[in-house]
Amino acid sequence: MPKLFGTSGIRGPAEELFTNNFCFRIGFTFGEWLTIRGKQGLVAIANDPRESSPRIKEHFIQGLAESGWSISDQGVIPTPALTYFSKVTPHISGAAMITGSHIAAHLNGITFFV
Repeated sequence: MPKLFGTSGIRGPAEELFTNNFCFRIGFTFGEWLTIRGKQGLVAIANDPRESSPRIKEHFIQGLAESGWSISDQGVIPTPALTYFSKVTPHISGAAMITGSHIAAHLNGITFFV
């Protein structure tokens, strides 16, 4: 299996890598990881305007919810806005940005913040 995580989270083909099941499992796993580390509160989620981002976010959120987390959906915002929001808001325990950033439109990614 290829390496999933790079310096900017997970990146790859939106349709092939980011299947609905994969997105659910990554959301669930992120929630479990936060729980193991004793985090409490909300997880903030946002996305870029790529066509695949809403679907990826939907299934990622379902996985987070299944692992017991409540979500603060920030909608479509730039990555630095989510980073700032997650750092200055005390009840946010983690965040995930659904974004392909500067890579080709058929690709996408998930960047994590804690």
